[in-house]
Amino acid sequence: MTDLFFTETIVTRFSHDLAGVMSAVSNSLSLLADFGGADEETLALATANAETLLARLRFFRAAFGSDGPITDLTAAKKITEDYLKSVENRSVRLSCVWKTDEDLPLPFCRLFLLGAQIGAETLIRGGSITITASSSGIGVRAEGPVVKSDNDAVAFLKGTLEKPTPKAAPAMLSAAFAAENGLTAKVDSDDTYFSLTFLHNG
Repeated sequence: MTDLFFTETIVTRFSHDLAGVMSAVSNSLSLLADFGGADEETLALATANAETLLARLRFFRAAFGSDGPITDLTAAKKITEDYLKSVENRSVRLSCVWKTDEDLPLPFCRLFLLGAQIGAETLIRGGSITITASSSGIGVRAEGPVVKSDNDAVAFLKGTLEKPTPKAAPAMLSAAFAAENGLTAKVDSDDTYFSLTFLHNG
C-alpha cells in the first residue's frame, strides 16, 4: 500500500463522514435565513447539527491527526463519547463504559478512539462499547442486539479484505499505529459482540 493510496483513502473517509453533517448545518442556516430569524425549533436544529459537526471534527483531529486535542485521559474520553453521540439516530443509541488506568500513555488514547469508531460501526441497532485501557494494552468490546462484524474495517484487521477501502480507514490507521508502538491487533466476534484488542508483541 503506497503512502498516496493511504492518504487518498483517509481523505475520502473524512469527506464521507463530514459531508452529510455539513450539509445539514448549511440547510439549517438556510432555514433561518428563509424565516428571517431564529424560531426556537429551527435554532435548536441548527445548534444540534453544529454540535455534531464539531464532535466529528474533534474526533478526526484526535484519532487521525498527529497533533490533536488530547491533553489528558479525561479529554480523550469526552472526545470519544461526543463522537459516539454524533453518530446516533432515532434507532441507534450508544453507551460507553470505561475501565482505564489514569496513567495510560496518551499516545494509546488514539487506539481506543479508533477502536471505538470501529466498534460503533458494528452496532447497527445500537448497544454498549466497553473500553479497557492500560499501559499493557487496549481493549474495545461492542455489544448489542445486532452486531454486524462483516464490514471492511473488521475484514482489514482480519486480513481478509482484498483491497482497502475508505470504510476500512480507521482499521488501517489503528493497525499502523499499533505496529509503531509494538502492539498487535486481535479481533473476535459473533452475532452478539465484537472485540478488538491491541496487545504488546510477544
